[in-house]
Amino acid sequence: MSEIKFKKRSDKINYGDNFWIEFSQYCFPSEDKRGKKIKDITNTLTEKKFTIKNTDASYRAVNHWSNLGLLDDSRPEEAKGWRKFSVVDLVWLKALAEFRKFGVALDKIKVGYEALKEFDRLLEFGVFSAIMRNAIYLVIFSDGYIELANREALSAGESLGLLQDSSYLVISINNCLRDIFPDNDLRPHLNNFQLSDKEISVLSALRIGKHDEINIHKKNGDVDRIDTKTTHTGDIGKLSDILNTVSNGDFVIKKKDGKISFIEKVNKKKV
Repeated sequence: MSEIKFKKRSDKINYGDNFWIEFSQYCFPSEDKRGKKIKDITNTLTEKKFTIKNTDASYRAVNHWSNLGLLDDSRPEEAKGWRKFSVVDLVWLKALAEFRKFGVALDKIKVGYEALKEFDRLLEFGVFSAIMRNAIYLVIFSDGYIELANREALSAGESLGLLQDSSYLVISINNCLRDIFPDNDLRPHLNNFQLSDKEISVLSALRIGKHDEINIHKKNGDVDRIDTKTTHTGDIGKLSDILNTVSNGDFVIKKKDGKISFIEKVNKKKV
């Protein structure tokens, strides 16, 4: 079995468990009919059979991008004069052109492209998901870092405030595919599922809070309060800084040898 490199990604996108399960199933398909279908689609996505005529880019632009390391150029030496592209290459070329259209500098795009390549087959999986009629995006941040995100991850990142302090540009992989293959209906399926404000609060506590214990209290069948318990041991630091992190809750403070050695804080939040 081939090995996939997993590296730490940006903390701006809140990926759900289903995303990683689907990614793993794509990289390591089973031997049943579904796995065979995935393998067939993978071969179709990665087969280099298209030419420059299948893109909107000029020879000059493609050669320039390739020389800058912005495009895979895995041609054998004897075939250097014949450049062929896979579906994944075509999507990346289209996205690259869109980034340039919005004025993103090539050196910043290279930062994002290198990050995507470090995470093996992530862009390939994104194209596969888009073909499966899921809404998939490439998100480029002001520092050039590029993330792949589905609609749910992007929406969660915005709802949880992970994107509030970031400037970013979103390119739809579905739209890239639609422009490349206009005769095929690759519009993403609509998903009307939406989290309530209370569900978002619970998800926020679970996903981005560094808590030792989370208790969810319900009243009349609905979430009423979230209590998060966090412990501090060892070098406690400034006590006032810890006390100020709780607006409504309880503290347990223990001392050892005249010094504070343990603080347990419970933050009680009405939702």
